[in-house]
Amino acid sequence: MPSHSAQPHSEPPLAEHRAHDRHPTFAKATICQDQQELSCTVQNVSASGALVEFDMERIGLSDDKPVTFCVPGLGDCMADLRWITPQKAGLEFRLSERETQVLEAFLASRLADEF
Repeated sequence: MPSHSAQPHSEPPLAEHRAHDRHPTFAKATICQDQQELSCTVQNVSASGALVEFDMERIGLSDDKPVTFCVPGLGDCMADLRWITPQKAGLEFRLSERETQVLEAFLASRLADEF
């Protein structure tokens, strides 16, 4: 009989409450861990994290080690993998409170520029 226990690294429910607004985007990025670099597309981003979709099925990322998240033109930041599937991952940025505020202001201004 199959077990129906919760998967520890499955995607979180959509009704989850978030501290920061998410902004849809389709920016290209990379995630690096150890010597591995994976291309991905940022599906949405907030001041505290991002949802990324891997361009190819991810292989070998470990959810117990931080990753370097890089968006060309914006720079790199360290992040933790909060959940991961073969196609997608949820990242939580490792930012100071000040860096989080700057990113939140940047995202809000980008959204205002688009509309």
